[in-house]
Amino acid sequence: MAHACTTAVSRVVFERDDANLDRDRRTASRILKPIPESQRPTFVHLRAHEEPLLWIPDLVVGAWSKPTTWRRALEERGICVEVHTLA
Repeated sequence: MAHACTTAVSRVVFERDDANLDRDRRTASRILKPIPESQRPTFVHLRAHEEPLLWIPDLVVGAWSKPTTWRRALEERGICVEVHTLA
């Protein structure tokens, strides 16, 4: 997320999981704290059906997590998968 903040992102969308709302808020607060308030993106929780772009990470992770033809297809297309643990 720090990279997103340096590229003038105005909104970050978290996939809503009621069991993780408090943790998501604490994580976002900790990450955004060093950024000047006027430059901070807002963050919202939406369900996958409310923001279809949330499906993309699930598709990529599903393909990447198993060394199959899907993973090779991602690599051949130059799709770089990088995971950052925020918790």
